[in-house]
Amino acid sequence: MKIETKSCRVCGKEKLNEEFEVDKRIKSGDQRTNRCYACKYEATLKYRATRTGKISRKLENAKQRAKRFGVVDDLTITEVKEVVGYFEDACVYCGEELEDDIVLEHVRSFSEDGPNSKGNIVISCDPCNRKKNNLPLIDFHYRNNESFTKERFFALVDYLAEINCTDRWNVVDDLTAHKTDFTLRKVRTALDKYYKEGVANGLRG
Repeated sequence: MKIETKSCRVCGKEKLNEEFEVDKRIKSGDQRTNRCYACKYEATLKYRATRTGKISRKLENAKQRAKRFGVVDDLTITEVKEVVGYFEDACVYCGEELEDDIVLEHVRSFSEDGPNSKGNIVISCDPCNRKKNNLPLIDFHYRNNESFTKERFFALVDYLAEINCTDRWNVVDDLTAHKTDFTLRKVRTALDKYYKEGVANGLRG
């Protein structure tokens, strides 16, 4: 039985057909390209080490999380680059320079039904991202106003108004409504837990 081999167009080595990547877009033949898996893997590592590759990876992760939460997801790599460029590689909350350590921050988190869309993302540092978690933007500002100052808060409000083609007061109304709804849900959850525990301990419900 004849062993089929061919030469990789990248490294030039003669290899078995099985060592070449498959491209399902090829309609005829065995669908194998002229680039071996080893060279494809090396190229992928090099790309992921670039700035664009790192941003692309963060977008992939955001899309996976958006799918898990079942929220709207129409964010593109071009839009992410535009957002990164707009904020000049600085955390929108504290102003720290981010270099390659950029977090795609969702103003309204996925757990709060926030979409993975350009109108809902900014960039932040990892510490600010962890502190904010799923907090409404107004609550996060009140709790961290030494770093997320009034000036930064209103600058972000103006940005959200611009990117969503509305005015700042509509944005403020939306942020306020989210804060109110978030607080009410927390209170209801706490009360529900309190009454359930009370009933379990023989108290009146």
